[in-house]
Amino acid sequence: MNAKFYSCIECGAKNVALFQVFSENALTLQTCANCSKVIDKYVEYDFTVILIDILLLKFSAYRHVLYNSNTKN
Repeated sequence: MNAKFYSCIECGAKNVALFQVFSENALTLQTCANCSKVIDKYVEYDFTVILIDILLLKFSAYRHVLYNSNTKN
C-alpha cells in the first residue's frame, strides 16, 4: 500500500500524521515518538514566515518545504 508519511522537522523520523482534527475548529499538532517534539510547527505558519526562516538557513524550514508541504515546485 502507498501510505503517506511525514518527516519530523527536528530529527527526520517518519510519522503518519502531522495533526489530529477534533472538530471543524479544533486540531492538535502531533508529537514525534522519536524526539518528543512537535512534528512540524510550520503547519500553522504563514508562507512568509517560512520563507524568512529559509533565508535564515533554518534546516527545519527546509525539511517542512521538502517533505511535509503540498507544493509541486
